[in-house]
Amino acid sequence: MCFSVAWSFDTPENPLESKPSILLIEDKAFTAPDLKSRLQGLGYRVRGRATSGDQALEMIEQVQPDLVMVGIQARESRDGIGAAEEIRGKWGIPAVFLSAQADKDRLHGNMTVPFFHVPLPFRDETLQATVEAALYVAKAAAPFSKNSFCHL
Repeated sequence: MCFSVAWSFDTPENPLESKPSILLIEDKAFTAPDLKSRLQGLGYRVRGRATSGDQALEMIEQVQPDLVMVGIQARESRDGIGAAEEIRGKWGIPAVFLSAQADKDRLHGNMTVPFFHVPLPFRDETLQATVEAALYVAKAAAPFSKNSFCHL
């Protein structure tokens, strides 16, 4: 039998530590500080920034984020899309992609798992709603992941 459990990132024990954490995968030096500031202003903990997909994969176990936020134009050997899929597959961590509307088709064509997308430019409200939706869906899907099971 499976049970649904209500969840929240805020706990009375230590509300600061329980805020969702985010790893940025962004290769544009001028974009990352603004994005970090906006996310922190919305109450999220930004745990680090990777400038390539390969670097993100190296950082993921140490950083242990709740979510990765990906600027899909990372140009290293492993782009942001591939890294996000690997992170989702191995660790169950959801991704939110930031891209121009023209890049949305590229996302759809290259993704093998569902994703969340924030078109550039964006408002903080849109960013927050998308991050919260990604976190909620990932948490709700966790009991049904390939690494867990239910007795029926």
